[in-house]
Amino acid sequence: MELDTLKEAWTTHNKKLNQNLKLNETLLRKLNLENAKKEMNKPLVMEFVNTSFLFLVTSYALILSFQMSADTLFSIPGFISVLFAIGFMTMGIIRIKRMLDLDYDNASIVTLQKKLVQTKVLVLKFRKIEYFMLPFYGITLAPILLKGLLNQDIYSMIQQTYMQVIVAIGIVVIVLLTLWSNKFYYDRKLKSAEQSLFELIKYEKDNQSIV
Repeated sequence: MELDTLKEAWTTHNKKLNQNLKLNETLLRKLNLENAKKEMNKPLVMEFVNTSFLFLVTSYALILSFQMSADTLFSIPGFISVLFAIGFMTMGIIRIKRMLDLDYDNASIVTLQKKLVQTKVLVLKFRKIEYFMLPFYGITLAPILLKGLLNQDIYSMIQQTYMQVIVAIGIVVIVLLTLWSNKFYYDRKLKSAEQSLFELIKYEKDNQSIV
């Protein structure tokens, strides 16, 4: 009789232990997924802002290019800058779509991590292309933008030594800011989200090995 009571108590204890383990696992999964989602929301917002701002600048450059179509020194670089901008926006939209496609609620953790890694690889691939395009985009956009906003002729200005220095410093600052924002903001958030999923996968594997 005492043995039966002991077995029953042990069975009840095991059930409660399993329930607690499942509850802890559910809570851990939820917390890690929420953290991954939160970290990915910041680059997503950044992409929306960058793409929207670029769309406005491109629309303005396109209008100016048509208005100055008779002056090819301004209109041709303007139209070329629009083509570069379309390339930037296309890559931005693809990144946004990839981030929105991450299903935190229904996909398995392994599937979600694979998609996150694929998104990270895509970001790095696009970044190489963007770094190559950025100087050409700045060079072709500057004439039409300065003419439209400040009514300044960059071709006359650039002949002056101090303006050459200012332009060179401006290009360096823009490149450095782009590198900083990508490495210390974008990359960090992607890595943090990936780490949250990795920890969850490791936890699940450890539990399976114990069982």
